[in-house]
Amino acid sequence: MLNSKSFCVAFLFVFLSGSVGLTQEGNSRLIDEWETAKKVYFARVEQSIKEVTNQLDQLEKSIREAGDLQELRKLKDERSSFAESGTLPTKVSRASYDSLRKTASEDLTKTKKSLILRLLEAKEDDLAQRIDMEFQELSDVLMSDILARWNTARMQHEEEVESAKSLILVQLAKKEDQARENAAPSVVEEIKTSRQLFLEKGVIPRGISPAAYEAQLAKANEKLEQVNKALVRTLLIAKRDDKAKEVSQLLDKSTAGPAKAGQTSSPQQRRVWDNQTYSTKISQQNGDNWVEVRYSGKLERKVRKVAETDQYIEILLLDRQHLMRLYKDHADIYINGKWGWVANGKWVD
Repeated sequence: MLNSKSFCVAFLFVFLSGSVGLTQEGNSRLIDEWETAKKVYFARVEQSIKEVTNQLDQLEKSIREAGDLQELRKLKDERSSFAESGTLPTKVSRASYDSLRKTASEDLTKTKKSLILRLLEAKEDDLAQRIDMEFQELSDVLMSDILARWNTARMQHEEEVESAKSLILVQLAKKEDQARENAAPSVVEEIKTSRQLFLEKGVIPRGISPAAYEAQLAKANEKLEQVNKALVRTLLIAKRDDKAKEVSQLLDKSTAGPAKAGQTSSPQQRRVWDNQTYSTKISQQNGDNWVEVRYSGKLERKVRKVAETDQYIEILLLDRQHLMRLYKDHADIYINGKWGWVANGKWVD
């Protein structure tokens, strides 16, 4: 047994406690088949842990040879997390690990189904129920394994998203350097605001090419979706429909863009805001695209909605890259790192 496999203890506990109850029913061929299936299952789980541990040992050796104390501390933390919860370290190849776990789960599920069918045909209802209950206990532990695998995939996704963001941030940094060289403080301030909007809301700054960022982000999301689909499939095969739904919903939380993070669905159709201070109306055109129009009908500016709560709708003034929050009786604007009153107004539709 490995030192870094405490995550497997729960599996072994279920295995041993379940075996005692079944063997008391007699050493029948069907019981032997179930016990053998469980042994194979846990052997594969153990093998998957060994493979990860071997990779961690090799990584630690390389890091020690390089004399990198920071990476060594990080690796130790990840090793500890893996031992306690099953969360895979980010630099570990998971292909073999996932393959072993998937095969272990699917084979055990198939054996369980086959045995229960044969036991029910033989009118061994009590024994069939015992096997099903033991399988459900294993499935509860399986859920912990599923969540650990999901957490690993989510961490990798976050790293890939940060890498994608750097493609935008590098472009902004170059623009800021140029603005400083040109002694243009207003441009520098606009770039700083754009950077903050991008990091907090996911709003692409003006004059920045988003193609590479969007492509890398889409690739990261697709990869996470594939992992989620595989985990949901495993739970559905195990007939844990409630848990499958729970894991499926985790995907929406992880791939939702920052610009959507504050949105809620409101029953009120508040889609025209009357700016009484500046004699304009801010109204929705389609989706998140809005416009601000003067009472005379002249177009003032284009606007984009970036967030919504039950208290306000948050919009971005595209020409100035400023944020505004439209409340039921006033509007606040975000300038120079803080929010402040800018206008009186109200929702009229």
